[in-house]
Amino acid sequence: MPHYTCDPNIQVTGTAIIPLFTNLEHEQIQPVLEKHKLDQIDQSQWYPVQKMLDVFSDISELPGSMFNFVAIGMAATEYGYDNLPPEMKKMSLDALLLTYSRIWQQRHRNTTSEMIKTEMVDPHHIRITVTTPYPDDLMYGIFYAYARKLLKTPFTVKYDDNVVRRDEGGEVTVIHINWE
Repeated sequence: MPHYTCDPNIQVTGTAIIPLFTNLEHEQIQPVLEKHKLDQIDQSQWYPVQKMLDVFSDISELPGSMFNFVAIGMAATEYGYDNLPPEMKKMSLDALLLTYSRIWQQRHRNTTSEMIKTEMVDPHHIRITVTTPYPDDLMYGIFYAYARKLLKTPFTVKYDDNVVRRDEGGEVTVIHINWE
């Protein structure tokens, strides 16, 4: 199982940690949060990302961890979307995701926006290249939830089969969103 690490200076807002408490799999991961003293969060504070990554490393050892990570990612989208400025809530999926690096920068500090690169492949296909320290399935959950929330037509979200994902030892994880 992966052990997640990052630059010790990277920080995340307490607001971005809240989905650890609001996701569908919360009861299963609560003991892990308590172990790492992340069971009490002040939304206005900044926390080392490594504390979250230590939690994620332990979650990766649980049976069905993929479901935990997807659930956390989906909860992150729900919570994050609710806290977006009104003008961003009016955006289409492609417009919002093309500015996702801005959202990343608002929720993290001491890092770069290049950790998430979004590009339009064609009018109904977005490719997202991810180098964040977070688990791949968590990032998948984030982008799946955005597609579910903003697209009114059938869609698919999938990993690029031709690229070795970060969780499997690759340099990047590539996620595709296609819709009709």
